[in-house]
Amino acid sequence: YLLSAERLAQGSLDASIDPRRFYELLGIEPQPIDATTHVADTPAGPRLVQGYALPALLAPGWLAGGEVGATLVIALLAAWAATQTWLLVHETVADQRIARLTAALVAGCAPLALAAVHVYPNALGAALIASGYRYAFTARLRRPALAGALLGATAFLNPRDGLVLLALAPFALRWPRRDLVRVAAGVAALVIAAAVAGMATFGIPVPYAGYVYGTAAA
Repeated sequence: YLLSAERLAQGSLDASIDPRRFYELLGIEPQPIDATTHVADTPAGPRLVQGYALPALLAPGWLAGGEVGATLVIALLAAWAATQTWLLVHETVADQRIARLTAALVAGCAPLALAAVHVYPNALGAALIASGYRYAFTARLRRPALAGALLGATAFLNPRDGLVLLALAPFALRWPRRDLVRVAAGVAALVIAAAVAGMATFGIPVPYAGYVYGTAAA
C-alpha cells in the first residue's frame, strides 16, 4: 500500500513491486507471494488487487511525511473507529461505567490498537463499519441513506469487509419500507461506484460508466 501510495502521488497506478523500494520500506526482500496476493496482471498493466481507495487516502500523508505521514493517516482512521465505538457502546449499554471500560478496552487492545500502526485497510474498514452500524441501528438520529453509503463503501476495500452487509441484512428487514429503500440506495450507489472504479482502473471497458455512476449517486 505504501508503494502504491507513492506511485499514486506521482500520478501512476502501476502496482508492480520495486524490490529496492520494498527493501527500503520493510527491510526484507520481496517474496513471490507478495505479488501473488496484492498485484494483478490486468489489461491496463499491474494493478493493486484491493483497489486504490487506501493508497489514495495515504497519498497526502505520504507527500507530507513519507512513511510516518502515511502511518499517521492510518492512526487517524483508527481514532475514527475508536470514537464511533465509544459512541456505540454509550448508545447500547445502560451502565455508563461499563460502557466507558468497554470503549477503553476496544481502543487500547488488539485488534484496533494494532490496526492503528499497520498500513493496511483494517482501520478504515472498522471505521466505516462502526459508523454505518451506528447510523443504521443505534444513533439517536438514524440516517439510513448515510448508513448504507458507509457500509457500501467497504466495497472499495477487501471483499471480506463487505460481508458485514450480509450479516446485517436480516436485522434491516424489520425496518419500515422507506428506510429499507434509503439503505439499499446508499449501498447500491457505493457498490456500483466501486465496481466502475475497479473496472476503469483495471482497464476493462465500462459501457456508459458515467451514466451508471451518476444514476447510482442520484
